[in-house]
Amino acid sequence: MARPKRKTAKQPAKPRKNGKCLLHGCNRDAFARGVCQADYLAMHRAVQAGKTSWEQLVGEGLCLPDKRGSKPVAHKHLSTLTRKTGSR
Repeated sequence: MARPKRKTAKQPAKPRKNGKCLLHGCNRDAFARGVCQADYLAMHRAVQAGKTSWEQLVGEGLCLPDKRGSKPVAHKHLSTLTRKTGSR
């Protein structure tokens, strides 16, 4: 009888076809949304600070759209929890 395959850790995100960051002049490997990790973190900080939005960055061609969808899973669970407890 064959043993079932062991679950392994998640594989790293697949890089873009050419594997490089979308931003002009950056030769690092793509990490998420088609940009390298350093550029992604800079964009993330700008979004968190309210200086821009992911939709605006995608519209300007600076990054790719999110593949997961519009709302993170944790947000869905949090809204369910707050409805059950009656808190904000």
